[in-house]
Amino acid sequence: MTEETEGAEGEIADELKRFGKVLHSTAKAAWESEERRELEAEIVSGLNALASEIERALRECRVRPEGEVLEVRAREVKEKAQSGELGTEVRRGFLQALRQINTELESLQSSWAPAEKAEEEKE
Repeated sequence: MTEETEGAEGEIADELKRFGKVLHSTAKAAWESEERRELEAEIVSGLNALASEIERALRECRVRPEGEVLEVRAREVKEKAQSGELGTEVRRGFLQALRQINTELESLQSSWAPAEKAEEEKE
């Protein structure tokens, strides 16, 4: 390996390390930002308003048999939203998607450099 190649590899490693740090600090800043807190409050408020509207609609259609089934389902959604269960389900779904993305990226990565991975595992 030439000095030029070694220097380029070192620069790439340095930039990847820098990228990781910047990505981490950006994600942390975004999570701690006032905009994120405002968005969260807006979502909670919106879900509560949705639950109220559903409840109002149910009161209006209680006279029909189909309305009773709809009422039960709407109550379940409202209870999930108010109890935080809906948020928990969203978080679970997001976590599952993130895990799948990581699995796919790891698979892609291993298909690109199977020999390098085997060498790393030996060390």
